[in-house]
Amino acid sequence: MKRRNLLLTIVAAATLTASASPHVAARQTAARRQQTATRTRPAVIKTARRDLNLGLSCLKQRIRASVFGKGKRHVILLGAVHGDEPASATLVEAFVASLEREALPSALSVVVVPVVNPDGIKANTRYNGCGVDVNRNFPTKTWQADSHDERHKPGRSPASEPETRLIINLVEKYRPVLIVSVHAPLHCVNWDGPAEQVAEVMSKANGYELRASIGYPTPGSLGSYAGIERNIPAVTLELPPTSDDETIRLNVLALHAALKHLAASRRAAGRNGQ
Repeated sequence: MKRRNLLLTIVAAATLTASASPHVAARQTAARRQQTATRTRPAVIKTARRDLNLGLSCLKQRIRASVFGKGKRHVILLGAVHGDEPASATLVEAFVASLEREALPSALSVVVVPVVNPDGIKANTRYNGCGVDVNRNFPTKTWQADSHDERHKPGRSPASEPETRLIINLVEKYRPVLIVSVHAPLHCVNWDGPAEQVAEVMSKANGYELRASIGYPTPGSLGSYAGIERNIPAVTLELPPTSDDETIRLNVLALHAALKHLAASRRAAGRNGQ
């Protein structure tokens, strides 16, 4: 009798194990999948970030910036200098998002202003809230009080606009090794000052035409102010007339390529004792 009861107990235990095994197997499979997903998921990179309040626009909207990285060599990246070029701000914001996936070169910091001209973005107009083209308002030797082109209104005097002065303050504070200002719709990479090599690197990355000249005079422009008169490498990245996800992806790559080029050039100069 005892032997019979023992056999019944063993059979019952085996039956219970068999009935539970599909659930156990399912849980084990789910656990393995979770472990695999955890191993294959890209790690989020924590790039050092400091947010800045630069000041107010002509119509008293806040203009903000962020500084990424801890390097001593600074790059300034500007979007939406013209309010009717919103894709420029989209690109700059996409670059910021990319810093969760791709680290900055340790020697560099990037000062990012996604929207230089919030008044223009809000009104979908080239000008700031005072009706001035910020990119014709810089205090250059070529600044002109009168513009023969209705699109390029230089303002009442050089640096009369708060947006212009905020950029000048950034340049004076950070003494950048490169300035990249994103515009549209000329679909090219243009440069001023000693920026030909980095412009060429960006052109190879995004496939855009490389242009030494934009094709018309730009008195009072940032390129003239920083690149020509102060010998600061300055690139004007001109997006195409319409921008899609691929446009943004290619130009995020172009911006990272420029940063890697700067870092590599610095290392090479160090090895050569320059």
